[in-house]
Amino acid sequence: MSARLYVTLQRAEVRLLSLGTVESLLVHVDMGTATDEEREYAAGAIEEAQRLDGSWQGSMLRTAEAMLLLRELRDGRRNNAVDRAIEWINDRTNCGGRFGDGCEDGMHALSLCHHAVSGFHAPAPRAVSLASLVLADGSSLGSDRDARIAVSALASAALFGFGEDSAQLRLQVDGLERIIEHTATGRFELSATALVCITRCLIAAPTGVGAAGRVSALNQLAHLQRADGSWPGLDLFLVLGVLAYATARGLAPLIVRSTLQNAAGMLFLMQQPDGGWGRDTGAWQLLAGWRCLRQLAGWRALQSSARAPVFNAFGSAAAPPNAE
Repeated sequence: MSARLYVTLQRAEVRLLSLGTVESLLVHVDMGTATDEEREYAAGAIEEAQRLDGSWQGSMLRTAEAMLLLRELRDGRRNNAVDRAIEWINDRTNCGGRFGDGCEDGMHALSLCHHAVSGFHAPAPRAVSLASLVLADGSSLGSDRDARIAVSALASAALFGFGEDSAQLRLQVDGLERIIEHTATGRFELSATALVCITRCLIAAPTGVGAAGRVSALNQLAHLQRADGSWPGLDLFLVLGVLAYATARGLAPLIVRSTLQNAAGMLFLMQQPDGGWGRDTGAWQLLAGWRCLRQLAGWRALQSSARAPVFNAFGSAAAPPNAE
């Protein structure tokens, strides 16, 4: 498997680097070979699309997605653009249209109504349906309720990424943990995509905050995986992205390693001669797949010091002697 893993990883890396996108630059960021000038140029291009009010497109989802990219490019360092975006999100915390706005018997019994839930951000007024909302990769967030949960979670992940840590953010994490607890027992239905978004937020939270919910969410994602390595109703790369992120932060339980190994088999089968994974696979999906394979390669390199390392001192792929 090691030779096949290396070849698949190398093809994906070559393909990614040929695209000239921000995801191509993030490969260099991960490997420690990106220059400060390159990172600043890419961040500046994202910030040029920011509105005067601090948002991107007037959308909480697009604002969160832009901020998550900026966090990677700037290692969480803040500037005026980030501060304005944070203020824009915080101005919509606990406003009408958030998850937990109002009280229904079923939600009250689960302690998920306004009597028990606080700190969620409002992506839109209650009268505006978010049922058709999709992530940048095209993944549907599910119902209007699921979309409000997911967008708020991603916005909080972005805030955590830039060092924000307030009482309201922690109250939202408490609510997210309660949702995860109820989904595990079948008392609360949640779209799989929204589950991924919640997991992303709990991984980004400060050390010790939301730890039990994070482990439960990651275990749920692992158990949802099919035998062939895919996930029902979920974009493969969306899940791989969040699992690789958890692993990179050292927050993934052992089950995540076997989950990524199962997914690698799907990546081996799906990869095209050009290094991509099909016509509909964009740069973001390529990056998620590459990160998954890189994690696996790193683990294999650590298993035996007698074998040639998969990565050299600069983090670039180094072919094992007999890989063909």
